[in-house]
Amino acid sequence: MNGTNSFLPLGRDRSDFVPLGRKQPQRPCLDRIEARTAYHIFGAEDGFEVAVPVAVLERLAAFARKSDPDEWYGLVCARECEDADGPHAVVVGVVPDLEVDAGPAHIRTTHDSEYRTRTLARSLFPDAEVVGWAHSHPRLGVFFSGTDKENQATWRHPNSLGIVVDPWSAEGIMVFRGPESEPMRPQLPRAVRVSCDPTEVDRHPPFIEPPAPAEAREVLPRPGGSEPKRPASRFKTRAFVIAALSALVGVLIAVAAGRLWVRIGRLESRVSSLEQSSRPETTPAAPTATHDQAHHAEAAFGAVDELRGR
Repeated sequence: MNGTNSFLPLGRDRSDFVPLGRKQPQRPCLDRIEARTAYHIFGAEDGFEVAVPVAVLERLAAFARKSDPDEWYGLVCARECEDADGPHAVVVGVVPDLEVDAGPAHIRTTHDSEYRTRTLARSLFPDAEVVGWAHSHPRLGVFFSGTDKENQATWRHPNSLGIVVDPWSAEGIMVFRGPESEPMRPQLPRAVRVSCDPTEVDRHPPFIEPPAPAEAREVLPRPGGSEPKRPASRFKTRAFVIAALSALVGVLIAVAAGRLWVRIGRLESRVSSLEQSSRPETTPAAPTATHDQAHHAEAAFGAVDELRGR
């Protein structure tokens, strides 16, 4: 064997081997309707709009968190479109530059790394074009510095895009357009998101808002005119459970109290009977003569003596 692992595939590096049970991949908790249809829309002053899918926002935030505290850099791929309202663009993906020199407050690329990243982007997204760049400002906020504006000025197309992300800030993402770094404003409310565990803020981008309460969501009618049942309020369900438990506890206390009083009554009667049985028997006292009876007896004896004297 010569110290090698025969179970590793040929040509595979040992550093890529992960034993079973080491760690399960994280699964973001994302509503399936949102995952298939949701976009964030950013608009310019002249009506030009850019649509960024929620999946791309997730990926941007994941790149930024993984590189923290260093900055991150990549190229933006999008489809340029046009309709009756004018031109617009749809972002389809972001390709990171794996050879970038990055630090907590700087990023530097080379011509070679830029060329390889563009080649990879064209291979991954053949139906799109490289229309701009993206980078992160970890824990600094979403804005364009003077250096960022100089870099954006090298993108000469009027609809070129520059994106900056900071997953730890409230805004989270900002999009700039053209060589002049025109800021584009969000046009629609931020996407609704279902969170598995609100305490695990590191698993999901903080700039995506939590879902609305179940009672406030719009419920569409079912086919055939039957109205679906609305989900019960969590507060009402909790109140009902608490009331039921309180009633059950009250019944148990009443039953226990009744049994206790019965036992106390039986104990008192038994103690009373024991006290009566333990008393000693007493003979009735001889009747004593009263004062009147003694006087009459003395008078009678006196009368008898007088008759005898005669």
